[in-house]
Amino acid sequence: MLTIDGVIYDVKIEVTRTSVLTASDISGLLLNKHYFFDVIGTYMQYDVTFKYPLFDQAKYAAIYEVLNAPVSGHTFVLPYNQGTLTVNARVESVSDRWKEMDSGRTYWENATFTIIANEPSKV
Repeated sequence: MLTIDGVIYDVKIEVTRTSVLTASDISGLLLNKHYFFDVIGTYMQYDVTFKYPLFDQAKYAAIYEVLNAPVSGHTFVLPYNQGTLTVNARVESVSDRWKEMDSGRTYWENATFTIIANEPSKV
């Protein structure tokens, strides 16, 4: 299940999450050879793939249009540990594949998208 901006999309997804520890510009190697890491916070990155082909192309197109809208962020509800995490995140990329079926019909499949949180989940 995928929730974007309060709308629940009935699709099965596979999720890879990455915690990105972001540091300020003053981070770096000190004269004593120690590394100074001025952490701003932990930003979550999610790589999401539709687990199964979505044969309802109208539903697929609706999700695709939301994901590639030129906006600064969406509110996503995604898996996090044993529950979920609601995060405002920007969509960094969306990709999919066009497939032609034997009957002459076509459809899009293998949608994958990457989002990165706009605010840290931990500071």
